[in-house]
Amino acid sequence: MSPASPAAMADPAEIRWRPDFDAVRHEYRWQGRVLPHVTEILKAANVRRPIPCDPATLRLAGWRGSLIHAATLQVDAGVSSDPLSPALAGYVEAYASFCSAHVFVASQTWSEQPLCDPALGIAGTPDRVGFVGEALHGAVLDLKTGEVEPSIGVQLAAYRCLLRANGMPVAHRLSVHLRPNGSFRVHEYLDSGDDATFLAAVTIHRWQQRTGVAA
Repeated sequence: MSPASPAAMADPAEIRWRPDFDAVRHEYRWQGRVLPHVTEILKAANVRRPIPCDPATLRLAGWRGSLIHAATLQVDAGVSSDPLSPALAGYVEAYASFCSAHVFVASQTWSEQPLCDPALGIAGTPDRVGFVGEALHGAVLDLKTGEVEPSIGVQLAAYRCLLRANGMPVAHRLSVHLRPNGSFRVHEYLDSGDDATFLAAVTIHRWQQRTGVAA
């Protein structure tokens, strides 16, 4: 980890701004108001580009991702269970190996929890939030089965913004790339411009909503 990391952090016990989340619609609401989510904002600003594949492949990837996320949450909880599909066992093994090798302790209070910032008017759900390394520095993680790309850094900057607004500041932004053979790769995002890029994307999305101009 970077030597610029702050001291070990406590885990606040309560989320300040927890929106209502409709998983079917993938819709976040705060006091009845629909809030744009991080992925929507990044796509609207063309920071995150659509994956060039057919809808059936996208649905399959989403299903696989959901199962991997559910199984890795069991790892965080210390529950030993086999994934629903044997083909996913390697990804789960990779996540468990990452947690051991990097001394990562996930927070069950903050991981996979919908968050919002009513003042900024955004919402989103970080994959993992917790503490990493022997000094237990705060970190937000995104679990991936694909490759490293710059837009992930902006995505994680957005989640860090949401966490800060809710009283859970974190220093590190990491993507953990899980492989079906049980191996993993970790990438830390250090570009300080990612925060400004996300705020610019929020501004673009607001302009699109005001003017009716589609991305």
